[in-house]
Amino acid sequence: MNMIHANNESINVKPPQLTTEFRTRDVIMNAERLGAMHQTRISFVRTLLRKIDREQWTLSTHLWGLDEQGYGTVIYRLNTPEHLYHLVVFCNELADDERNDRVIAQKWDVTFGLVFGEISEELLGNLQANVPLQEAGRNSNMVMVLARANKSVRVFDHIVSSLAVGQQPDLDILAQVGYILRTTAVYGNGKFGIYDFKPLDHSADFDQSFRAQMCAVYLLREFSLDWVDYLAKQKGGSNAAALHPEIKRYLGVGNATGLGMAPYLINHPCVVDQWLTTREEALQVTLICQIEPKKPHILPV
Repeated sequence: MNMIHANNESINVKPPQLTTEFRTRDVIMNAERLGAMHQTRISFVRTLLRKIDREQWTLSTHLWGLDEQGYGTVIYRLNTPEHLYHLVVFCNELADDERNDRVIAQKWDVTFGLVFGEISEELLGNLQANVPLQEAGRNSNMVMVLARANKSVRVFDHIVSSLAVGQQPDLDILAQVGYILRTTAVYGNGKFGIYDFKPLDHSADFDQSFRAQMCAVYLLREFSLDWVDYLAKQKGGSNAAALHPEIKRYLGVGNATGLGMAPYLINHPCVVDQWLTTREEALQVTLICQIEPKKPHILPV
């Protein structure tokens, strides 16, 4: 009998007797059910975050080159047990009428790339010239993930204004959106001249589906939190407050488009089958477990 822990409570679990009686495909592949599917412990981001925690990946600020208005370049340095990566972020001044979440947009509040290895001056110059152009650029093959994002202007301005006067933002306003930045495309696997994912078949860091993309987006989330703290300090000086850690935990990253997933799901049915089969196997194992609450140990009075 194995012992597991759920919500810090010990329970005894009898090893299940596995069968192959999965739910039928008309249930599993129902479009309404798929569209409402919530994340699980085997979802891309959650498996990545457990890996980061287990292997103690470290993130540090390599360059913070923003002006008082928050425009410029930021580079984060990511160390894993296997290799070294950098997230390179470019913050651009953007008029409200230029902000467009459609894939045909040509300007964005933020453009960024997850880069393999060190950032030389030559490479940084190439990134500065091409990453902000996105599809129109000639991107280096050291860029593993190429992406862009726009602000939720309402949430962004509210957080910065509140922190600048020493107050935490209104949680009701944050709950209406849930993020500071939303991506409008996240490219990988050789798109527009960037790094081909084939060598990652043997990578301990990014050898699973969408892991490199999810890592880049998660690091963008970290940047968005640092960004509002920085701008609040610029605006409020010594009166400014830092965003509360629990609010930082609450905020995520938005996504304005899912256009790329539609052809992907159609063109890669074997991959989709593997994802859903893995999920069904995990559900089956869970559902047939016999769980017995462990009796609490009562200390003598």
